[in-house]
Amino acid sequence: MARANILNFRSFEQFVLAFIIVALSGVLIYTQLPERLNLIVYDFAIRLSPQAPEENTIIIAVDEKSLEALGQWPWRRSTHAALVNRLTEVDAKAIAFDIIFAEPDLNHPEDDAGFATTIQNNKNVFLPLHIHPRSYETTLSEIIPIPELTAAAKELGHIHVELDIDGIARGLYLKEGLGEAYWPSISLALTQATHPDIAQKLTPQNQTSENIAAFVNVRAGYTMIPFAGEAGTFPTFSYIDVLNGDIPATKLQGKVILIGATAAGLSDVLPTPVSGLASPMPGVELHANTYSALVQEATIKPLQIYWVYLLTFAFVLIPVLVLPRLSPEQALPVTLLMIAGVTAFSLGILFIDQHWFPPAAAIIGLTTAYPLWSWQRLSQLNRFLNNELERLHQEPALTVRNLTQRPVKQLLSALSGMLKPDNVALFQEGVLIEGVQSTQFTPSKIMQPNHWFHTENSSWIQLFRDNKSYELILQWNDIKDIDKKRAFLHRLQLDDSTRRHAGSFKRYEKVASRIAQVRQAIDSMGDMRRFISDGFENMPNGVIVTDSLGIVLFINSHIEQWLKLPKKSVVGEPVFKALALAQSSFLSDSIENEPEWESIIQKVLLDNDSDVVEFTVGERDLLFHFTPSFASDSGDAGMIINLSDVTTIKQHQRERNELVSFLSHDLRSPLVSQLAMLEGLKKGRITPNEDAFNKISSHAHRSLHLADQFLQINRAEQVNDAQFYECDLLTIIENSVDSIAQQATEKSISLLITNIEQGEPDEVWIKGNAELLERVLINLLSNSVKYSDANTSISISLTTLDGAAIVVIKDQGHGIEESELPHIFNRFHRQKTTENSGPKGAGLGLNFVSITIEKHHGHINVESEVGRGTTVTLSLPI
Repeated sequence: MARANILNFRSFEQFVLAFIIVALSGVLIYTQLPERLNLIVYDFAIRLSPQAPEENTIIIAVDEKSLEALGQWPWRRSTHAALVNRLTEVDAKAIAFDIIFAEPDLNHPEDDAGFATTIQNNKNVFLPLHIHPRSYETTLSEIIPIPELTAAAKELGHIHVELDIDGIARGLYLKEGLGEAYWPSISLALTQATHPDIAQKLTPQNQTSENIAAFVNVRAGYTMIPFAGEAGTFPTFSYIDVLNGDIPATKLQGKVILIGATAAGLSDVLPTPVSGLASPMPGVELHANTYSALVQEATIKPLQIYWVYLLTFAFVLIPVLVLPRLSPEQALPVTLLMIAGVTAFSLGILFIDQHWFPPAAAIIGLTTAYPLWSWQRLSQLNRFLNNELERLHQEPALTVRNLTQRPVKQLLSALSGMLKPDNVALFQEGVLIEGVQSTQFTPSKIMQPNHWFHTENSSWIQLFRDNKSYELILQWNDIKDIDKKRAFLHRLQLDDSTRRHAGSFKRYEKVASRIAQVRQAIDSMGDMRRFISDGFENMPNGVIVTDSLGIVLFINSHIEQWLKLPKKSVVGEPVFKALALAQSSFLSDSIENEPEWESIIQKVLLDNDSDVVEFTVGERDLLFHFTPSFASDSGDAGMIINLSDVTTIKQHQRERNELVSFLSHDLRSPLVSQLAMLEGLKKGRITPNEDAFNKISSHAHRSLHLADQFLQINRAEQVNDAQFYECDLLTIIENSVDSIAQQATEKSISLLITNIEQGEPDEVWIKGNAELLERVLINLLSNSVKYSDANTSISISLTTLDGAAIVVIKDQGHGIEESELPHIFNRFHRQKTTENSGPKGAGLGLNFVSITIEKHHGHINVESEVGRGTTVTLSLPI
C-alpha cells in the first residue's frame, strides 16, 4: 500500500511537471517572446550553408559611377528606354525594374510614351508597385506605375519586403494586395515568366473574404529567403557601362536582369541574416536572391503553427518521461543532449525539407524542466531524509566494537582479564573508585587525553565519559612481555572526540543535528557490517551465505582459494551452480565422492534440515556443513554452508592407517621369521649352524633398523627452531662421509668431497640440529651406495650462494624413473624397480630427509636419469 501511494504521488508530481512545462511552452509560442532566439538560430543556419546563386541572374546597378556620368537622380525616362533597347538588342531573357515610375515626367512628357513603346517592344519587362499610405493621414494605397507604363509592362510585381522584430529582412510574401492578395512579388512574377512550371507549384492560392475591407493589405505565401551570400554575390554591372555598350553582349544574352539602385543614399538598403546591420543589402539584390531561390525551388517555408505546437509539446514532454529514470549525475548531460537534439532537428528539417521549426520554446521548456525536476527530486529526498532520520534516531545504537561508548569500569575489567596486571587503579576526577591506592600511581608529567603514557612497569591513560575525567592505571611486577602488552594498548581505539564533536551540533542547528544523527547511525551500521564481514572473512573455515532461494549472497576468501570460485562470478548465482563451477575447475579424477548438490540444497531449504557432506577436491579434504538460517523476516531466511579443511586430520588418519599396515606387515614379518626359525631350532627342524644364526641376526637387524627409522622420523617431526644451535655444515658432511665409508669400500665405491674452491671458508655455520642433518646426509649417501654399481664414484660438494649453503650429492647409480620422482619423499613409498629386484627398503629414509630439511627451512631437489645416476641438491639458510 505504501509503495502504491509513493508511485501515485510520483505520477501526480510528473503530471504537474508536464502541465507546467507544456503551459509555459504554449505561452512562449503564442506570445513569440523567444522569437529573437529563434532568429539567431535561423541566421546561424543560413550563414552556415548559403544557397548557390542562379547562374543566369544578374544585376544592373544605378551606382555612383552611373550617377557621376548621367547626372543627378531621377534620370529622364528616355535614358531608361535606351537601356531597355540595349538589353533588347542583346536578347535579354527578362528585365525587372526595382525603380517605381508612379508619376508622369512633366518636364519631358514625350519620354513617357517613348519608354512605354520600348517596354512594349521588349515584351518581357516587369515593373514594380508598392503598397503604402500616400500620407500619414490616409489609408493604404497601391502605388503603381503610370498607366502608359502599366499597360506596356509584361507584369507588375510588388517589391515589399517583410522585416522581422529585430529589423532584419529574412523573407517576403509572394502575393499581396488591398482586399485581396492578387499582386505577385517581383521575383514571383519573373519566375512565372521564366519557369512557369515551378511558379505554379509555389504560387499561393488567393484567399478572399467578404468581410475584408478594400483598404486592408492582404498577404499570402510568406517565404523565407536562403541568401546566396553577402551583398555583391550576384554578378553586377554598372548602369552606364551597359548603356554605353562596354559590357559584352554574351554576358547579357539570355539573362534575367534586375535593375535597381545600389548607390549610397539612393537605394533601399535592408539588413539581412548574411549582412546584418553593419553592411545592409540593396533591395534589388534581395529580390535577386528571392528569384534565385524560387527558380531553384530552395525557398524556406515556416512550419504551420499547429505543427510548431505539437512538436514543441512532444519535445518538452521527453524530460518528464526520461529524467525520473536517470541518476542525478546523468540528468544534466541528458538535458543538454536533448537541447542539442532539438537544435539539430530544427537545422535538419531546414536543410533537408526546407521548412523552418522555431526551437526556442522547446529549448526553454527543456531548460526549465531540469531545475523543476531537480527541485521535485530534492523535495522528495528531503522528505525521505526527514522520515528516515527520525526513524534512525529511534533505533537502538549499534555499538558492537565502539570502545568509546563502553563504560570505563567495563574497559578496566576487560583489560585486567586480558593483560593480567598485578595492580590496577581507576580514578574519577582524582578520586580512587576502584583498585588500590599507591604512590607509584602518580604520573610524572601531564598526560594527553586518550593517549597511553608509560613508565618502566606501568601504563596510564586519561579518558572522558559524560563530561567526566577518568584515569586508568595498569601495573606489572614482571616486565618480560610488557612491550607486547603496550603495543596491544596502542591498537585500541579509545578516542571519543569525534562523537562528542558531532553531538555538539545539536545545541545550535536542527539540520546539523539531524546530519549528526544519521552520521552516527551510518557509522554504527557500517561498524556492524564491517564486524560481520571481517568476522566471516577471518574465520578459519570457508563460508557461503545464500538467500531463501539458494542465491549466493556472500563468500569469504577461503571459498575463493579452496574451490577456485571468484567472488564476482559467484555472488548472485544459484549455489548449486557455484558448486558445479567449482567441480569444473578441477580434473574429473580429482573429485572423490561427488555429492548430489541439488538434493542436499532442497533438503536444507525445503525441509529446514541440516546436512553434512565430506569429499575431496584436488589435494584438499573438505567437510561441508549445510544448515538453514532463520530471521525475523521470512524473506531474509536462507542457508549457511560452512566448509572445514580437514586435510590435516585426514592425512593423520591416512598416516595412522599406513602405520598400522606397516606394523602389521613390514615390522611383523621379520619378527615372525625370527620366531619361526627359533621354533625350528628348538624342535630340531633347523640345524644350528652359522647360516641359521646369520638369518636370525639379519631379521633382528631389519626390525631394529625399522624401529630406528621410526624414532628418527618422530624426532624430526618434534624438533623446532628453539632447539636449533650453531653447527658447522662442513664438519657434518665429513662425519657423514666417515660413517658411510665402510659401506662404500665394500662395493669399491669412492666418496669424493669436491668443489670446495680455493679461498672458500673452512667452516660454513648454520643454525640447526647437527645430528639430524648428519642423519640426512647418511641416508642420502647410503641410498647412493646401495643403488650404485661397484667401481663407481659419489661426489659431495658444498658451496654458498645468496645467503644459503648448497650441498650437492651426485652418484652414478641406477637412477629413478621420472614417474617416481614426485612420490619418493612420501612415507612408505618404495620404487617399483627396487621392490621387484635389488635392495629392499621401508620407504622411510627419504621421508625423514624431507621432514628434516623442511624443519630447517631449506629446500631439496632431485634430478635423476635411469642408468645415468641421481643428483640431490640441498639448500639450507646460513
